[in-house]
Amino acid sequence: MAGLELLTIDDIVTVSPHTKLLVSTISENANKVGECVKQLRDSFQAVCRCESQLAAAYRELSSLLRDMITQRYTFCSDEEMRQLGFQFSSFLDELGLLHEGYGDELRNNLVDKLQDFVSGVFDKLPKESEDMENCEKLREQAFQNFMKLPKKCSPKIHQNCVLEVTSTRRKFACMAARYYGHLNEAEQIRDLAPLISIQTFIADQKNHIQTAYNLFNQDIVNSFIEMAEQSLQKYIGSFEDVRRKSLVNYSSVEHKSLSYFCPEPWILNGSPNQEYNACTEPREPNKKLLTKSGCLLMRTRSNLVWKWIEVYCLTQNGNLMYQQYGDIAASLLFDLNQKGVYAEATDADDRRNVFQVISPTERKTVLLQAESETERDEWISTIMNMIFHTNRLEDLPAVTQQQQQQQQYVKKTQDTQKADIISIGDDNRGGSVVGDVNIDVMDSLNPIEHDLTYIDWFSNYLPQIHFDINPINELTNVLTNELLSTIDKDKSEEQILQSTQAIDNNANTSKDNATIATNNDTNSQCVEANTSDKQNTTNVINQTNVHNTTSNELTHSLKLFNMFPCEFLGAVDLPMDHFPTNQFNDIFTYVLSCRSASDSPLPIPCKITITTSDLWVLSNQDINNVDVNNAETIKEGEEDKKWDVLLRIPFRAIRSWNNHPDNQKLGCLVVQGPLNDIVKFSNNNGYIGFTFESEVNQSIVECLLAAEFNRLDKLQDAKDHLERGLLTSSIAQISNNTLPEINIGSSNTNVDNVPN
Repeated sequence: MAGLELLTIDDIVTVSPHTKLLVSTISENANKVGECVKQLRDSFQAVCRCESQLAAAYRELSSLLRDMITQRYTFCSDEEMRQLGFQFSSFLDELGLLHEGYGDELRNNLVDKLQDFVSGVFDKLPKESEDMENCEKLREQAFQNFMKLPKKCSPKIHQNCVLEVTSTRRKFACMAARYYGHLNEAEQIRDLAPLISIQTFIADQKNHIQTAYNLFNQDIVNSFIEMAEQSLQKYIGSFEDVRRKSLVNYSSVEHKSLSYFCPEPWILNGSPNQEYNACTEPREPNKKLLTKSGCLLMRTRSNLVWKWIEVYCLTQNGNLMYQQYGDIAASLLFDLNQKGVYAEATDADDRRNVFQVISPTERKTVLLQAESETERDEWISTIMNMIFHTNRLEDLPAVTQQQQQQQQYVKKTQDTQKADIISIGDDNRGGSVVGDVNIDVMDSLNPIEHDLTYIDWFSNYLPQIHFDINPINELTNVLTNELLSTIDKDKSEEQILQSTQAIDNNANTSKDNATIATNNDTNSQCVEANTSDKQNTTNVINQTNVHNTTSNELTHSLKLFNMFPCEFLGAVDLPMDHFPTNQFNDIFTYVLSCRSASDSPLPIPCKITITTSDLWVLSNQDINNVDVNNAETIKEGEEDKKWDVLLRIPFRAIRSWNNHPDNQKLGCLVVQGPLNDIVKFSNNNGYIGFTFESEVNQSIVECLLAAEFNRLDKLQDAKDHLERGLLTSSIAQISNNTLPEINIGSSNTNVDNVPN
């Protein structure tokens, strides 16, 4: 209500109806203003409380962040992140102090003033109004008593009435003056309170923002922001990669059929539901593992009751360990180092796929159950392999640093060889498939199986033997190019030698005829003769290096090289590096026995040729369609047929050639795996024995040694010291096993055809 009059002294002394109406109106408006001021005070008090709570929140956040940073294994493991965290915590502390100061300033400058208005004016109005009404009633009562005095009354009564009226009027005037004054103040506070709130809040907020600006407008803050942005971008990229991989993994798992998670997926082949259709056959157990881990059921006894509990088993340092869910670490289940320990399949409690580990010395038996027959057989083979590996560990030769470097070099060169095969396949038919198997698949093999080297198949199981090897079409062009390049080199050297001799003869002839012509004529003739002869030499060399590749190049090129007829008996994995030489007769007996009992009892006729750096095994017969009853060796005149490459073995992979002690026709070529060209041996890191039968084993060995010596002479760079070590070891091993007193110079082998 605007424009109310202020109460004056006249309104206090003279109580008129207008004054009463004005007081009533002003009092009602003052009560409304008082309520508004109280609400305004409460609101600003809430702002102050929020500032205090915000400051406390900043301090709590800073303390929490410091605690997290100190826990480097849980939060902020990176040192850079820890430094950023400490700086950020310091900024939070300063922000907390800033907001706390702003809240105190707002409380002192604004809330306290509003509180003074409320407590000094508006809180007193109700009581003063009540006291004024009481004084007014007393005044009216005294006035009525004074007015009722009779004409004839005692002076004392008259005096008492006059004093009562005077005192009540004076008391009413004092009360009215106080009450009317507060009403006038309330009327002024109606405009004063909003203006004070606006001015004080804006001024304090400006100071607060200016202080915050000064806090963050520093060079150290700008550097901190740049460092945080750089780190943020780095970790955002890593986070996005993890999220993408997680989505890919989830999508991959989501789209896999239920047969993928089935322990025996081939059981679902007969299911009419396509979702359950596994379309697979039982997986063959891998019997070459040295380590294995997985969940098994173990038979235990508790409270006189036998039960099967799920445990996680693993092999470690010659021990079989187990760990139940909730255990901190694994416990020893069985010590495989004990004498006589073995594992075998058994039956127990009418359960499937049960095997037992037995120790006769301790009279201890542990029953375990696998989820499938394949898993059971793999566990048994792994345990038996560990038992033998542990017992024979002391007999293994120490691996020197030079041998480790040689193994690394072999792996590196084999990777290079695989890349060459891929490039050849791309040039021929746009693919990278070798032997009907993708190269990428060979790189994704089980790493545990890939590291296998020491396996005793005499104690555990007989090794897998291979009687046939598929032709490798990709290597045909490689062999052709290598043979042609060698022939070109020999022809070029011969042509250059002949041309040089012709130039010398022409020069001598020109010199003899110098007396007939003048000096100028003589010089001209010599220059012309030399220029003509050099041009002829260049043409001869250029013509020699140009070839028109035909399908018969390999056949014609092979006629210029030594080709040793032989018969391929089979390939077998050798058990260990230090396999005794005197036991190779057992290998030949094993191969011949398995060969005679197989579907192809006759060996595969083939020929061996040796180039500058590789030994090649060739065949011009379809080995997949061999007529067992009419199979014959390669005869003279059949060289015009198309030759297929069965094997390419680099010199660096050859370890030795061992002949049968009693039958020199039988020879075994020992090779260090893996052989990436052949799918069957692409993941074999051990030794492979290729057995042959030939009348010219001695000639093959001598030619191989001559080629290795030639290769060794060409390796003069420092980077070739590893390959030189491998070749030196191979030459020494072959010489010790087959040629105790070798003399290559007196050999009957046509060493002239050995490629240089």
